[in-house]
Amino acid sequence: GRLQVSDKGKQLDWLCPSDPANLAHEVGLIEDMVRGYALDGVHLDYIRYPDSHACYCEGCHRRFEAHIGRELQWPDEARTPVLTADFNAWRCANITELVRSTRRTLRKHEPDTILSAAVYGKYPSCVPSVAQDWARWLREGWVDAICPMNYTNDPVRFEDLLRLQAALSQGRGMVWPGIGVTASESRLSPLQTMAQIRSVRKAAFSGYVLFDLNHNTAAETLPLLSEGLTRPAPASPVRTR
Repeated sequence: GRLQVSDKGKQLDWLCPSDPANLAHEVGLIEDMVRGYALDGVHLDYIRYPDSHACYCEGCHRRFEAHIGRELQWPDEARTPVLTADFNAWRCANITELVRSTRRTLRKHEPDTILSAAVYGKYPSCVPSVAQDWARWLREGWVDAICPMNYTNDPVRFEDLLRLQAALSQGRGMVWPGIGVTASESRLSPLQTMAQIRSVRKAAFSGYVLFDLNHNTAAETLPLLSEGLTRPAPASPVRTR
């Protein structure tokens, strides 16, 4: 009874974010990690709903009714124009609470641990679709860094996403744009990867993330990057008199 259910009644292989037992489970795992290991950071992936068609489980039914203070014809009434905004905001609050709880846990045990999250690059459409209000997470200081998944072969679209993200961050945390070298949405050659890295650097972001590490990335892309874009600058010669 702790998994999500779609608006068509199909059980999904995702934990329901509104279930307090799931929240406690996830935060407990993170707490165990930071107490047991010397971690530099914690990265939250899939910190969202799968899409706009979930979750409509019986737990969500009860908890959303308690939230608005009345009974509903479930799930149809939650999807009406009258309640859509309230339901989306409630879904968003469920995801945000996990982010906030993680931040509180890190501050309690390891305050220097960096908290980052993989997010959908196009904002604010990701708020109603997958309940991921990452701009607020940055604004409130609940994450140290976000990694927008800007997975595209289109250089114009990539730079449009960079401009959007730069405007939203405005010094409120680090943004490390994701480059989809071998993502399902994009397949980049080493030259295309280099071009997107140059775009990230031109936009003055503090870093970037390559997705993902596999044989092709390791054998084809990383060696070429190490020969040029990511090669460390030579040390200055030491002069003596």
